[in-house]
Amino acid sequence: MRTIPVPVLRAASLIWPEELPFNRNWRTDVTHPVYAACAATIDHLQPRAHGGSNSELSNLVTACWPCNLQKSEFTLHRLGWALAEITSSAWDGLIYAYPDLWEEGHPNATAGDVRYHLAWLAAFFPPGSTST
Repeated sequence: MRTIPVPVLRAASLIWPEELPFNRNWRTDVTHPVYAACAATIDHLQPRAHGGSNSELSNLVTACWPCNLQKSEFTLHRLGWALAEITSSAWDGLIYAYPDLWEEGHPNATAGDVRYHLAWLAAFFPPGSTST
């Protein structure tokens, strides 16, 4: 499944709060279903419950929320799952659109939103990068 980083979704929600609502407490009755279906999460190949590292990059993968919840504390082997092959794809999770979404949505942002998005923008587009 193609995933979208939560900051990108949240920036879009600032622009279209009625069409793409987001609740900071992730209340499913008031948050758009795209958050649950497509939001990118970090998952552990070897679950922490079974001694897996929380910070070693080789133990971390991207997963959509539904897969992360289904996997829970199980290993891929126990579930009979395999990692999806990494392919060269033009899909970037809409990160390319993030600066423009933020630019349009920031007038609707709270101080907390500003801190959140500025940190993510710096992570996605470090100073000196040519991707903005």
